[in-house]
Amino acid sequence: MTVASFGALAIAVAGLAITVAPVVATAGAGVGAASMIYGGTRAVTTLIDRGQHKQTLAPKDAESRIAWLGIAGAALATGSAQATQALADLATHADKVGKSMEYTVNFVNTSSIGISAIGVVNHGYMIIKK
Repeated sequence: MTVASFGALAIAVAGLAITVAPVVATAGAGVGAASMIYGGTRAVTTLIDRGQHKQTLAPKDAESRIAWLGIAGAALATGSAQATQALADLATHADKVGKSMEYTVNFVNTSSIGISAIGVVNHGYMIIKK
């Protein structure tokens, strides 16, 4: 996770506790999106490079595992952001939001957090291993 990712996350978390100016919220969302694109692209290019050099792409390899977790994390974070936005828009313009929609968004959000947590644990393991 980059410094920009942490900044975007801090803005999102602050928005839960205090009123965040729309300009700040939009900037945070933009930085978060750019960070997801950067992280996902970096992970994909790592795997492409490893494949071109005939290195393993198996998740058993530490570098490959980090890249695969990066791809999954970027995909789920993008899906999570889109699903949450869709739910918020639906809640604004509809009388009632169905439970299945809420459960689906919660599942995607929880999956995104779970993959991110696995990535943090994996990085911690790599630090301890060294």
